[in-house]
Amino acid sequence: MTAAAKEQAEVFVQEIDKSFEEMPCFSQKKLRLTFEYNGVAPTRIPIILLKGKSARPRMWIQAVVHGDEYDGAISCLRLAERLDLHDLNGALILVPVMNPSAFFAYQHGSPYDDNVNLNRVFGENDNHSYSWEYGRFLFTIIAAEADFHIDLHGASKLNTIARYTGTANMGNACDKTAYDIARRTGCDYILLDNNTQSGNNRGRLNTALSMRGIPGIVFENGGGLSWTEEAAENHIASVMQVLFEAGYISQGEHWPESGETFDADDYIYFERDGLLIDYVPIGTWVKKGDVVLRMMNVETMEIEEILATKNDCFIFCIHNAAVCKKGNIAYCLARKTEGL
Repeated sequence: MTAAAKEQAEVFVQEIDKSFEEMPCFSQKKLRLTFEYNGVAPTRIPIILLKGKSARPRMWIQAVVHGDEYDGAISCLRLAERLDLHDLNGALILVPVMNPSAFFAYQHGSPYDDNVNLNRVFGENDNHSYSWEYGRFLFTIIAAEADFHIDLHGASKLNTIARYTGTANMGNACDKTAYDIARRTGCDYILLDNNTQSGNNRGRLNTALSMRGIPGIVFENGGGLSWTEEAAENHIASVMQVLFEAGYISQGEHWPESGETFDADDYIYFERDGLLIDYVPIGTWVKKGDVVLRMMNVETMEIEEILATKNDCFIFCIHNAAVCKKGNIAYCLARKTEGL
């Protein structure tokens, strides 16, 4: 992390702390964080501070870490409107759009450095492009401010995804806390990030926070070019249940444990461009050789089938946009596993 990025982050940590200190109980305030990086326009991140009976404990709730996952942004805004601050034991920091440059480019990652996945930059590394420095800036602030962390995701503009929640599985006590709460949030599935900072898990925010002892929960739902009412409300219901189970609010009831625990087993990518003809629904159980998607090869005009690569897995995310592009995710396989 450059000295400049660290200095910027520390300024905003102090500003957030001072704001909470000065805010009356049961009030909210809007701030704007600004990250500056040579050669690009300043990144401005609006945040909403909600103070209940006290300034701590403090939960950080964010959305749009990926620029083309929209449902969570609406959920953050609605939470700020609906939450009864007189029932809030502590404080919340809501960040509707964590990755503005990607958001306004209609893409997953920032256009400033070739679409880098912002949720893979939080591991140990020596990279110094925009997204890596921006990630360090954000992590410094989150690690200082969050006693609990929630990250709202969708399936990007090209896919649809099962309603699931995820927690880290780094062997820390905070992971067990997050997992026990995640099981009571009404989601269909629970994903465990088992692979400590390597492979597809390397640099994920929830695993990096776990290493700091901060419990975190990821929620996935929705997808497509527009946010949907169902996905936004699912996110809100899940967040409200976390607030209740974690003791931030007292109004609520304990939901029964639910959700099948799974590992993300395989990510299959398109090998050529094409037109999507049809696909199986998310949640479909498949065995090796089953047809998962059918597409038309735009060069040969022939119909091609994309098959499942393994047995005893189900589809938890699948491409549903008309255009299939080489290198994009076609579908993701999941396999049941034991919980924490």
